Amino acid sequence: MPIFQNRLLLWMLYPLEFIYRLIISIRNWLYDHGWRNVQKLPCKVISVGNIVAGGVGKTPVVAFLADYLTQTGAQVAVLTRGYRRKRKGQILLEPKAQLPYSADDIGDEPYLLARRLKDIPIIVDRKRWRGGKLAVDRYKTEICLLDDGFQYRNLFRDLEIVVIDATAPFSNGKLLPAGLLREPLSRLQAADLIWLTRVDQASQNLTEIETQLRQWSTSPIVYSIHQPDRLIAIANGDELEPQALANQPVVAFCGIGNPESFYQTLKSLGAEIKEWLIFPDHHRYKIENLKKIRELANRYPVCRFVTTEKDGVKIRQLEFNFDNFWLLRIRIKIIKGLRNLQERLDFVLKI
Repeated sequence: MPIFQNRLLLWMLYPLEFIYRLIISIRNWLYDHGWRNVQKLPCKVISVGNIVAGGVGKTPVVAFLADYLTQTGAQVAVLTRGYRRKRKGQILLEPKAQLPYSADDIGDEPYLLARRLKDIPIIVDRKRWRGGKLAVDRYKTEICLLDDGFQYRNLFRDLEIVVIDATAPFSNGKLLPAGLLREPLSRLQAADLIWLTRVDQASQNLTEIETQLRQWSTSPIVYSIHQPDRLIAIANGDELEPQALANQPVVAFCGIGNPESFYQTLKSLGAEIKEWLIFPDHHRYKIENLKKIRELANRYPVCRFVTTEKDGVKIRQLEFNFDNFWLLRIRIKIIKGLRNLQERLDFVLKI
């Protein structure tokens, strides 16, 4: 976060941070003291959110929970707002149906979840309580997964999960725009479960992170990694083991909140990264972007072009020659604290 290491810039941003903090504090006070209405759905609600802006790994966690809960026999739906989507209003992504929208239409995260969770309804709606009512009425949904729900306080939830990226757990400790915190860290006391992602890539000792967390929360912690799952050809869907990248020249590119984590994942697979291109988070790719990437083949004729699953499912909608373009799909793997998660989920299923 080099921008937050510029002291002059930080001093200029502090007044804006103060205003943001004031607005957030007033808003939370109104909810805490019952001055703002909270809707309650006739089903269980599990919120998956974050306190630090950027790519902390919420979407893979939502996918993990959806798979886990479906395997218990529960009827599950995902509620999401569809950040930066072009198409407004409520959008229903039917299970087992052809996806009729693009990622630009509905947002990156809903699009990716819809492609991965083909048997689960996904409802894109800024008013997520309204989406939840549709899920219950149409699909007899028993559990709604509330994507990016920590700041969406006008919907009651039975379980509050806060996802924190272990590679940058607390940003620089400052609120937006002087840092990346969406809320003061004291709000972590509202979490029922803390979920640490990418713990294998953390530069800070995990015990130190846990000690810091205990200043604000006594809730149990889940530790997970982003495990490479499959390498998928964008042109035709062919699949390879991720280890196929070992000792292979690669041109890598992505437009995600934490590009460094993708870089480290490729390095851990033994890929020889010849070129590394970073686009803004939620980038809307154009043909010109892909042509620029393809031109690098003149310099590295035998290389693979590799991107994230989030980027890959977006660019495949474009009319382009995707020969030797691959996306790397990852899965959440819990390495510690699985029992903590199971106990919380079992409690929700029984109440």
